[in-house]
This record gives sequence, C-alpha cells and structure tokens, in this order.
Amino acid sequence: LGVIIKSLTIFSDNILLDDYMKWLIIIFFLCLSCAKKELETERNHLNQVSGPYSHLDPQVATGLAANLIMAKSYESLYEVNPYHAPFDLLPLLASELPEISNDGLVYKINIRKNVKYHAHKCLSKDRVVTANDFVTTFKRISDPKLLSPHYTYFSKYINGLDKWHEEQKGKSVTQYDVELNGVKAIGDHILQITLKSPSIDFVHILTSVNTAPIPLELIKCLENDLSRNMVGTGPFVLHKEIPNHKLEFKKFKDYREVVFPTRAHEKYKKIIEENKGKELPLIDSITTHISKEAQTSWLNFLKGNIDYLEVEKDNHNDVFDGQMITKDMKDKGFRVGIDRGDGNLYYFGLNNKKNFLRHKDVRKAIALAIDHERFNDLFFNGQGVVAKSFLPPKVPGNESVLDGHFEDKDIKRAKELLKPYVNELKPISILVKNKTVSRQVGEFLKNELASVGILANVETVSFPNLLKRANAGKFDIFYLSWYVGLPKGLEFFELIYGGNFPGSYNRVGFQNTEFDKLFERAKKSLSLKKQSELVAELNRIAVDELPLIPLLHARTSFIHHVSLKNYVPSGQMGGLEKYFSIQR
Repeated sequence: LGVIIKSLTIFSDNILLDDYMKWLIIIFFLCLSCAKKELETERNHLNQVSGPYSHLDPQVATGLAANLIMAKSYESLYEVNPYHAPFDLLPLLASELPEISNDGLVYKINIRKNVKYHAHKCLSKDRVVTANDFVTTFKRISDPKLLSPHYTYFSKYINGLDKWHEEQKGKSVTQYDVELNGVKAIGDHILQITLKSPSIDFVHILTSVNTAPIPLELIKCLENDLSRNMVGTGPFVLHKEIPNHKLEFKKFKDYREVVFPTRAHEKYKKIIEENKGKELPLIDSITTHISKEAQTSWLNFLKGNIDYLEVEKDNHNDVFDGQMITKDMKDKGFRVGIDRGDGNLYYFGLNNKKNFLRHKDVRKAIALAIDHERFNDLFFNGQGVVAKSFLPPKVPGNESVLDGHFEDKDIKRAKELLKPYVNELKPISILVKNKTVSRQVGEFLKNELASVGILANVETVSFPNLLKRANAGKFDIFYLSWYVGLPKGLEFFELIYGGNFPGSYNRVGFQNTEFDKLFERAKKSLSLKKQSELVAELNRIAVDELPLIPLLHARTSFIHHVSLKNYVPSGQMGGLEKYFSIQR
C-alpha cells in the first residue's frame, strides 16, 4: 500500500484531489479485503503433526501414520461415527447400510451416485465412483505382484480372493480384466461381496481406508504405482508433499454434500446441536507436519504452530495436575481429552522362529524380567492399564478379566525358567524406532533382560524399516503397538494367528494348530456370546504360550488449543478433520 501511495503522490500534479482521494480509498479497501481473505484462510486452516510414513498407497501402506494421512483424501464404504464410536457406522461412499442375504454370505451395497474423484491427469474430467472401482481395489489387494500386506486378512473373509491371487501368480502381467468371483459390480452403482462364511464384524471391516476405490485407468496410467499419487474422493486433496517434512491439503471443491452426524453419545450432544445441518468439511486446508521427535512437536504446539497434539510422557507434568489440566495451561487457552483405552496393545514382539526365543519358558522368563508397573510409570506416566493378558479389561471375551500372572517382575522365577537353556543364551538385538522415547524403551528392556542374565543391544531404525524388518523376520525382539478399529477380542489375536504368517500381521511367527482352529471358529461365529467364549479360550492359550509380551493398554492424552472446535481425542480414527472447525 505504501508503494502505491508513493507512486500516486509522484503523479498527483496530474490528478484532481478528489480523484486522488478516491483512488486511495479504493486501494485501501482492496488491500483490506485481501488481508481479510488471508485472515479467513488462516482461521480455517488446521495444523497437525504426524509420525513418519513410507508411502501412501491405500492397498499397500501399513502403519497408523499412513492410515491417518490417507483418510483425508481416501474414503471407504462406511466410517465410524466419531461422536458415537465405536459401534455406530455411517454410510460414506455407500448410500446406506448393506442388504445381507439370509445365510449371511452375500452383501449387496448401494454406491452413492455422482461422487467425483480428485482431478488427475490420468482420469477423465469429472470421473465419478462406480461399483467396479471397488472390484479393482480388491483385485489390487489380491495382486501377487503388488504384495499387499492386507491380502491375507481380506482373503480370510471374502470368497474368491485366494483363487484369483493364485491364478495371477503365473502371469507375466496381472490381468485386471479377469473376473473376481467374490466381488462383483452389478451395474455402476451396486457392489456385491460374497463371504466364505458369515461374519458379525464384516461391515466394520469395510471402514478401512485400505478398501478405498481405485479407478482401473489410474492403475494402467501409473503402472500400478500409487505410492506418491493420492487420487481419492475425500474432503481434502493432497496439494503438495515434501517427503519427511510436511504435506499440504486443500478442501476438495467438488466434494459432495455431506452434513454433520445427528447421533452422538451424551458427552457429545452439544457438539451435534451446534453443528446440526452444517456441510462438511468445516475447514479449508490442512498442513500435516512430519516429526520424529516429540519435543519438537511440543514446542511447536506451545508456539501455536500445531492445533492439537498427543501429550508425550516428558510433557505430562507440564499439562496435568493429577488427572486434571493445570490452571496455568487452562488459562493459556488449552484443553485436554483422553481417548478410550480398550482398542490397543503395546507389546514386545519375540521372534518365535529364532534361537532360544522359540522356547516357551524362555519367553515367559523374559516377561517375568520386566517390571510392567515401572514401564507404565516411565513411559505412560502411570495412565496406561497394565496388560494382564492380550486383551484390555472388559473387552468381549475378557469380561471376567484373565490375569496371566506374568506382569509382576520375578527375577528368581525367571532365572529358574532359563536354567535349561543357559548354553543357548546369546546376545540379542532389540529393534526400536529412532525416536527418543522408543530408544528409552529399548534401553529399559536391555536393563531388564540383564537382570536375569540375557545380554542385549538396542538397534534404532526408521519406522518403515522397523516394519520391513519385522515382516521379514529379521529381528530378535521389536517394540510396537497394535490398534484395532473395533474393540473386540478377536481383533487382537490377528497378531498371532498362524494364517497371518508370513507377510501380514503375525510378525512373530507364532503357529499353533489348536489356536488357529479356535480362531477360525470364532471368526465364523454369528453369536457374540459364543464368539466371546472362544475368544476367552484363545486368550488363555496366548497367555500360556506368550509368543509376544503384552505390556499395557494405553489411555492416550491429547491437548488442543481452545480455538479448535468439535475435537475428538483419538489417536487412531482417520478422517476426523472434516468435522473440525477453527475459531481463532
């Protein structure tokens, strides 16, 4: 503005005073309008932080960070209502809940009409979702050349995936035009999925971002490499990606009409009332900052550069006075929330195929070497629930909480269990993420193992490399967490089900015929009561064998600026950003 005024002053001799003032007034309001627009954009912009990820292919990517990022741009058939979680489902790309046949095997799903994909050079203008795009997705999951880590999981449920997978193994190029018997398109807007056996949880499985639809022409154009091309239907379009630094998203201008949910738990009723009828998303843009170090994220949060954040252990005392937020933090305009702790398990994975770790008594000795309560205090500020088995308390199948009696440190008992294998004991490696807290966890376990005579070293790697090593069985012990979308007992045992090894969720290589048969029976059960009885038996076998060491179930604390509205404290539900609003 100053430059423009200076320029006008130079030429003022040739301009009448009234005209001169008119120009100044016009320019002033134009600049004010521009400034106002910038402020409005900033006011509707969300800043968040994420951990590292390897890539963003919905049928190949693994890890919570990648899933949460992808859920901004990719959509599935259904989603969990964040204000009435975890069992209330909302149709997303489906127009309604499925029609299920009397035998529970055939699901007929109506697909929304006129749902547009994000613009991409490989797609025709205004390309819309069709039922066949979902067929393509399940073919990608089953493509033997793509090596999707999700294939084993979905092939247990859906008829024909394994047959299609085997047929394509011998082909030089995967033939996506070959029919997939268990997943069919009936016209453009009806998807039919046939299961191997009935399942009471299958609709919830269809909330996974891994089932997002993919146009066949996109696969052909990009030679089936979607690792750096997010072309979804979601409320936010990936505008810019700077690997290992940040991602920038903008509101999808052609996003269909979606309004705020109407159902909610009592504690969220006010949010529902305040947002009744509002079209989503409520914000214009998102910057997702990639951060490896918790302290860096914390400092950026305090500066106002991040809108919400998980409270890491080193900052817990800055935020909480007991279980309540400190007065100082509240006065500064911060608010806190704690997510439910029934959907996760933090654990040490033991390589059941390698050296002395293959012995059950050695695994039990390692569990008894660990002070679980101290682990909780050191790394979760005592807020976690110490794991007494594989399952969180009160989860179906663990209503009468099973106590495995391995969570109390017992050096004497551990050494007794190790005696028969003393000649086999050799130094082992503990694999952890290259983050401060993870390194500290590794050192903690190293010291605990030393107390019973097992020598270990700590090896730090990036999270993608940790997953790669774990999937390939190239480890002794690793430290990971497992988050489930639906807090039911069976979901936790995907970690040790024999059918998930190798190449899927069973990274520890545990195989037990009795366990696997029970697991498969439980999967097929349509009675929650009967399934819970089978899950209880699975839990007893798992605790007896201890193929991995359950540590605790985290209750994660989150802090956010008061300007962030409609916030739900959750570290695992994707796609929440469309519900958030900013009132700076």
